[in-house]
This record gives sequence, structure tokens and C-alpha cells, in this order.
Amino acid sequence: MSLGIPEPASTLPAATRSPARWGGAALTAVAVLAGGVPFLARLELLRQRWFDPDEFQHLHGAWCVARGLVPYRDYFEHHPPGLPYLLAPLLRAHDLDAGSGEGIAALFAARAVMWVFTGGILALAFAVGRAWRDARHGVVAAVLLGNVVLFLDKTLEVRPDVPATFLWLATLWFLIRSGGDRAACLFRAGLCFGAAVLLTQKALFALLGLGPLLLAGTAGAARGKAALRRGFLFATGASAPLLATAAAFAAGSALGPFLEGTLFVNLRWKARFSPRPILAESVGLNPEFAVLALAGLVLVLATAVRRWPEGWSDRVVALGALGPFAGLFVLPVPWHQYHLLYLAPASLLAGAGLLGMAAAAGQALRLPPRASAVLPALLLAAASVGPLLRVAARYGPSNGAKLDAIRFVLQNTTPSETVMDGYTGIGVFRPHAYRRFFLHAEVRAMMDEGEGREILAGLRTGRIAPRLISFDGHLTRVAPGVKAFLEGHYAPVGKEPVWVRLFEAGGVPWTDLGRRPAALPAPGTPRPSGPYLLAASGWSDSEQDGALRVRRSRGRRSLLLLPLHEPADLSFVLRAAPAAAGQPLGFEVSVNRRPLGQVRRLRAGWSDYAFDVPREALVRGLNRLGLYFPRLPREIEPDAGNSVMALESVAVVPARPPAGHDGDGP
Repeated sequence: MSLGIPEPASTLPAATRSPARWGGAALTAVAVLAGGVPFLARLELLRQRWFDPDEFQHLHGAWCVARGLVPYRDYFEHHPPGLPYLLAPLLRAHDLDAGSGEGIAALFAARAVMWVFTGGILALAFAVGRAWRDARHGVVAAVLLGNVVLFLDKTLEVRPDVPATFLWLATLWFLIRSGGDRAACLFRAGLCFGAAVLLTQKALFALLGLGPLLLAGTAGAARGKAALRRGFLFATGASAPLLATAAAFAAGSALGPFLEGTLFVNLRWKARFSPRPILAESVGLNPEFAVLALAGLVLVLATAVRRWPEGWSDRVVALGALGPFAGLFVLPVPWHQYHLLYLAPASLLAGAGLLGMAAAAGQALRLPPRASAVLPALLLAAASVGPLLRVAARYGPSNGAKLDAIRFVLQNTTPSETVMDGYTGIGVFRPHAYRRFFLHAEVRAMMDEGEGREILAGLRTGRIAPRLISFDGHLTRVAPGVKAFLEGHYAPVGKEPVWVRLFEAGGVPWTDLGRRPAALPAPGTPRPSGPYLLAASGWSDSEQDGALRVRRSRGRRSLLLLPLHEPADLSFVLRAAPAAAGQPLGFEVSVNRRPLGQVRRLRAGWSDYAFDVPREALVRGLNRLGLYFPRLPREIEPDAGNSVMALESVAVVPARPPAGHDGDGP
């Protein structure tokens, strides 16, 4: 009984081509349903799937590059520069200073880029499988890979590992096409590999497989000379993008920081953990894939040994998977995303395993030709049911809370105001207050006590004075005393983990009285110092209305946050205008859930609406100024929208003496 892979239909005798066509049609149908449909469904999943903090780390780096900063020289970074420079044009295409809408759109646009690269990975899995054996191997490999849960999880995210995996498969494709001696393909394979390293240094661990591959001899050539030639061509191609990048940083007087950030920092990395837990998790989520890949590896290695020294493409596929897999046990921190580099070529082995099993089963059961032809499609369908159910489960947790936090930051800070983050990403499109814009445990392990004291001193003196912070366990653990300082000077805004600085830093005088603009100043205009107002929910981005900067209410309820240093008997004066002219719409006002009064109908044009606030209704810190709109414009005219008022400012003034009210206001 042979375990060999059947020949493609085009090479079969005419009498057996009809069953082969049946098999091809069945395999195509399964590929569309089990591969194509889930891939298209990713477009919806990438919009609602939760965010990994690493995504914001990479996007913030791209935002910095888009604004003209140089990685390593101008801010701390320890990843290669490939992804930030790849995404920087995308972020420049979005006006991230215009408001939260463009910022949120940019997040999903970057994820869409990852979706395109994922499609490229699956297409290359097919292309490599076809170049290696035949089209059936490519189809099966692409379907099996697309339904690996770890592959789904990490390729949805904005990560350098996604385009790096694409380039790694392109490297293997060129190596197979080279036959071991075609100079142009060997050079192009090196180019792709060098470009992959510019995205993630972890690609270097693939050399554990590439080294033996390139050093092995081929039939009809002197082993040593052939190995040197192959190695030289590949190394020349790989070094070209690396040397060009180093030269570009040298031209910008940043070669030293570039080498420090991408090489020496990582060589000193202190964090370490075993790959076994993540491996066990991945196998547990996709046991079918693991079994098929192992079976395929045994078949391919057996074939490679039997055909030695021929079988170049078999060695490319096997070592292309084994090299990055071995790197798991060398890499200090083999996180989930690194597994992409071996999962992609392992899908080719899994495809070989499935087709080998189908061929063996067909012969053992003495199935008729047509049944044998469709058996691979049936096995692929059976192997896809469990993974597809597990993939469907990934549609659960939403990213809504994180988007709300990011939207709050973008709506309440100017493009020049800093945000200090631990490891949540809320300040993804705002300047970071400290040179390290992520402070997770691995980074904190690299910091000495002096740097922690520097951060605390900067906060105390106002040299580090972020408008907003992410009050998370990473930032609060950066140094002793930091958590106590933040708790004493910042307050939660109700969009966890966002906290706001209550009063000005560095001893700047503060008064509760005065006019507080509802909107941010025009782009390029600094925010004036002094008391401020925050738009918490139910408000538009800041916009221009004639000569005024305003926000417009959105929906039934709108909430403002108003910090006060010393509660007293005060009056809040709202300067507002109706958003929908000619409609009899009003609003009700409360502070800290205590009703203050109502306006039955907004007057035409800009008017002041004053509300007296007793001292006992106020608190030191953030006060919740709520507006409720009993009727919305769309309830009167369906096409009118849901904005009742445009708000220009809220003035805090001493309480008014008792007086009567007119018929249009409190």
C-alpha cells in the first residue's frame, strides 16, 4: 500500500480524468465554504474584535513616524522600523487632528491592511503548495491555515509579524523555484528574508532551518562549492534591505540609536518564559491541524531521505517549518505572534498529511475512483468543522469600551497635549509624556531605579505633565510613589482606564471662576491654561461654527465633566444655540444627578442660560454636568438628526442673587 500523493488530473489517463474532475470540484466547494467565506467574514470581525495593547504600540510608532519623528533617536523602540514606516502613509492619509472619527477610522484601516496581508499569506500558501507538489496541496494548506485559531487571532491584529509571515512564505516560494541553484531566485529569496527581518527580528530564528538547507549539497554539484554559492546569493539579497536601512538611519544621525534599539536592547532583554504553555494552548485549540502537520512532516522527511540528495523542495518546506519552530526554544519571549512563522509552512505539511491519509484510506478501503477522488474534500470538510466553530467563538468580546476610551482622549486633548500610558494604548494618536510610551513588565524590568525616580520627579515638578493618563497596573508600578501621586492629582473620567489631571501642573494658579470653552481650539492653536471642561459622552467632536468653536449634542443625553477646586454657591452659564432652527426643543440640566432646572425652548441664535448651583450639590474634583433632551429633532422631522443644541462654553460665576426667570429659561 502506497502513501504517495496522486498525480494531478492533467497527467492522468483520459479514462480517469472524470473522477479527478469530481475531486477537483468537491475540493473547490469545500475551499470556498471553509476557507473563502471565513476569510471574508474577517472584515466584520476586525471591526468588533477586541484590541491587543501591542496594536496600539505599533500604531503609535507609525503615528510618530508620520509626524516626522525618528524611531530610537526621538523615542524608545525595540522593534525594527519596517511596520511604522509601512503604516505611516496610511496615517498621514487620515486627518488625526480633526477629531475622533478619523482616529477610529485609522485604527480599522490599519487592521484592513493586515487583512490584505493575511489574504496574501493564504494566497502564498496556495502558491507554495502548488510549486512544491500540485494545486490540491496549495488549496488544502490555505484552508487549514486560515482556520487555525492562533493564526486568526494574530493576523487580525496590527502587528509586524503579519507582513513578516507573508515575506517568509515568499522566501520559501523563491527557494523552491530556485531548485537550489538558480541565482535570481536565491537572491530574491534573500531579499524577502531581509525585508522580513526589518519587520521582526524574530525572523532571524528561521536561520535554524535555512542554515542546514543552504549548506546541503545537490546532485551533480560539488557540495562545498554549491553551498558557498547558495549562501552567498541568499546572504547578498538578505543584506541589501538591512544595509539600506542602516544607511538611511546613518544619514539621519541615528545609526547608533538604531543599532541600540533593534539589537543591543534586545540582547539585554531580561524577560524569559517557556514556549510550552502557548504551544499547548495552540494544539488544544486545533488538534486536527497538529496531527495532520505531524503526519505530513513524517511523510515529507521520509521522502526527502529516500530521494537524497534530490528533494530540494521537500527540504525547503520541512526546514521552513522546523527552523522557526526550533526558534521557539531559543527566543526569550516566544509570544503567540511568533508562532505565525512556523504555522504558515506547517500548513503545507498538514496538507500533505491530509492528502496522504486520503490516498492511504482510498487504497485500504478499495474505494471506486470517484469516491477516492472526493475523499480529500470530505476529509478537509471534516477537519474544518471544529476549527470553524472555534473561530466563530472569537466573535464574542467587543472592542467598544476601548474605542470609547480612545474616542474620549481624542475629543478632549489637542494634538500637542501629552498622554501617559502604561500599556493600554489610549494615547495611540497623541504625544506621549515620557520617552517610553509603553511600560509593560518586560520594559520595566529593563529600567533601573534611577529612571523610576526620574519619572516621579518629573511628575512632581511638572516637567512630565500629561493632560490624561492611563491609570493601569503598568503605569502605577513604574516606581514607588507614582501611584500615590497619580491618585492625588488625577481623577477617573468614567471611561476606564482614562484619568484626567484635575488642576494645572507645576504650580500654575487655578481659579474655578471663568468661561470654560466646550470645544477644543482650532488645530494648531494651543489650549489656554486654566479651568477647563471635558466632553464625556453624547457630544460631537469640536467643530467650527462661523467664528466660534462648538460641540453639538448627540442623542437624548449629553454629559460634561467640570473640575472644581473649591465648591461654593455658584452659577453655571451655558452659552448655546439650537442645532435645528425653528423647532420647539428644550433641555433639562443636572449636576451630580441633582436637577438644576429646565429650558422649555431654546431661543434663536446664541443665548446664555444660567443655572444656580448650591454648594452642597458640588464636589471637589470632577462634577458631572448632565443635559437631558426630552425631544429630538428627528422625532419632529425624520431627516433632522439627533442634535438639539450647539454648545460654545460653560461659564462658572458667583451665585446670582434671587431673581425671577423669564418664560424661556430657568
